[in-house]
Amino acid sequence: NLLLALWPHCSGKTLTEAITIYPARVDLLWHANSYIPAFYEGKTLATSGNNITVTAEPTLVSEKGLVDPKALIYEWQKNNEKLTSASGINKKILSYIGGQTTDNINIKVSTQNGRLVAENKITIEKVKPFSALYETKPLSGLNWLRSIRTGNKLTGEDITLKAEPYFFNTNTGADNLVYNWTINDKVVAGREDSKKLLTLINDSLAGEQK
Repeated sequence: NLLLALWPHCSGKTLTEAITIYPARVDLLWHANSYIPAFYEGKTLATSGNNITVTAEPTLVSEKGLVDPKALIYEWQKNNEKLTSASGINKKILSYIGGQTTDNINIKVSTQNGRLVAENKITIEKVKPFSALYETKPLSGLNWLRSIRTGNKLTGEDITLKAEPYFFNTNTGADNLVYNWTINDKVVAGREDSKKLLTLINDSLAGEQK
């Protein structure tokens, strides 16, 4: 409760009025179903074709205490378009397939009597998928701290490279990703034990890796 006191200049009387403020807010969390390496500790970013899930986490407080999120009405919009089928009571999760452009997501959460309302919005940017090459050794394993950049010329000892894709669409499963290796624009076969691996022996090291 907020107590407001007023002192008029003439009468000398004090007027007081109590105002009750009820907190109302909603946070938005989102997740994209895109591929990341096991050692990657960052967020899975969104690309075109990803399955994207947005979750609303409301905090609405009435005179009786915290309002049950399951009893609230959720109204979703994407790029200024009302998502009628995704909106309604206890519909706190929005799931959709990402398009080519940026997604602007709006949410309005309210009690069923309309007395408490909270709104929020987020922008989900799209990134371009890419792959990185890492050296891996029999004893020390994968050197994931430093990737081999595109255009590097590899010379010297035998080397085994491992390709790690980032943010590719995995709606159909990560095992469906296709790995195509080339050396100097010539297609070569990866290792039979893993399609992510390519071992280069001595003389074959000259050239740019892609």
